[in-house]
Parts: sequence; C-alpha cells; structure tokens
Amino acid sequence: MEYAILFAALLAVAAVMFLKGLWDQHRAQKGNREQLRKSFGKAGRTEYADGELNGIVRYFEKHPKDFQIDDITWNDLNLDEIFLRMNSTCSSAGISLCDAAQSVI
Repeated sequence: MEYAILFAALLAVAAVMFLKGLWDQHRAQKGNREQLRKSFGKAGRTEYADGELNGIVRYFEKHPKDFQIDDITWNDLNLDEIFLRMNSTCSSAGISLCDAAQSVI
C-alpha cells in the first residue's frame, strides 16, 4: 500500500513537471512570435558584441564558393555597414548565412 502511494505521488510530480514544461514552451513560442511581429519591417541591430561576428569567417572557411567578393572590394564598398543594416537574424548561424548570401556573386 505504501508503495502505491509513493508511486502515485511520483507519477503526480512527473505529470506536473511535464505540464509545466509544456506551458513554458508555449509561453516561449508566444514570446518569440510577438518579438518577430514587433521587429518585422524595422532595421536590424546596429550594435554587436566584439566576438559576435567572428563565426562568419569560420563559415567561409568551411563552405568555399567558386567566386566570392575579396576583402579589398568588400572594404572599398563598405559592405560591413550594409551587412549590419540588412541583417535581421537572431542567431549566429543566421548571421553566417546572411553574410554568405551577400558575398557570393
């Protein structure tokens, strides 16, 4: 009898934890959708942390293309500023793919 009560209590705790996880996931998705609605059509971030854009170089090293804009042309056209203005991604992977799309002709 005591084992049945203990088992029922553990099952109830597991059910509560599962439902709380579902609730937290729902709230996180709702917050993400709201953030996307607020930022849609607006300029992207203009300030980045020092190491935040370093992943772009690693992406190019792993995914070379036939023709890419070289560093001299990139700097002459001030494409860093254009990239920072058009980037509206929310992750480092998105930043890498956005930059890859911009730099390949």
